[in-house]
Amino acid sequence: MGYGELLKEIILNKTYLYQKLGHLIQKALSDDDVNEIMVNPDGDIWAKHAHDGTVMIGMIRQETLSQFVHAFAQSMDAYLNASNPVLDARLPFNQERIHITIPPIVAGISLNIRKHPKIIYTLNDYVQQKIISAHEAAYLSDAIAQRKNILVSGSPASGKTTFTNALLDALAKQSEPGTRVLLLEEVQELRCAVKNCKPMKTTDKHDLNYLLWTAMRASPERIIVGEVRDGAALALLKAWNTGCPGGMATIHANSPEAAVQRILDLAMEVTKTPPYGLAAEALDVIVQIEAKPHHSAKRQVTGICEVIGFDAQRQQFQFKTISANDEKEIYYEVA
Repeated sequence: MGYGELLKEIILNKTYLYQKLGHLIQKALSDDDVNEIMVNPDGDIWAKHAHDGTVMIGMIRQETLSQFVHAFAQSMDAYLNASNPVLDARLPFNQERIHITIPPIVAGISLNIRKHPKIIYTLNDYVQQKIISAHEAAYLSDAIAQRKNILVSGSPASGKTTFTNALLDALAKQSEPGTRVLLLEEVQELRCAVKNCKPMKTTDKHDLNYLLWTAMRASPERIIVGEVRDGAALALLKAWNTGCPGGMATIHANSPEAAVQRILDLAMEVTKTPPYGLAAEALDVIVQIEAKPHHSAKRQVTGICEVIGFDAQRQQFQFKTISANDEKEIYYEVA
């Protein structure tokens, strides 16, 4: 098959899949204010809107949904059946993340579509929307300039990646020409305007641990990780602590203190000894962002902690909290 024929087939396949989604999901996909689309097993379609929160926008028949998910799976050379009831992939339209589940683990076909933000918000935008205070934004900007490692913590869909993009915008604006930044992700969602930037992504055969090993041989000055979710946490701590300060990463946790515990737990997947000292040296700043349904922006930075050190005798991490207007020291005992 020639290149022209292959391109035509790809376009026809995309058009066919798009039509199978139905007009309600198509409309939500084209709406820049919709961040996520969720279809439940009962066929209800919900959209997470930037201003209106999560709202139901209609229904889709299981037969229609079945035609789409199986056609999509076939286009990916994947299988969806009782033995393989889950599919994680990217849509061919704008590389949106899609998570599909089918019976028997659910009563009916369901899916989540996570869209990439088209607009890069700045720290100033976050201040204007009262998601973060001016004092906190200034602290983070200064932390980036001082090449402190920043961990952005929060629950799923709390806005961790979007906030990290705002930090990367601040990084790009204050970086010297030639600063080399490596972006390591499972799904490419981070955006960095630094010219000397090398995006890398995992594959079925090359995990985050492999990317970190490779990154250390690619002359990095700053290593940015989309999300830490496994034993690669140990490799990340080592990378940040071995001549590559000024990195950023996101992690699922409910507080800055829990984020440290989460990093330790993940590192323990590949080591028997908790890397307390390594974590204390490599983790500099932890930012907690949370979804807030009643906030005008639907999210808020609820805590910023600077990691001061680790007291081995008392088995405690020492933090300095950065609030809207002041700072204070606290202690957190690890398990």
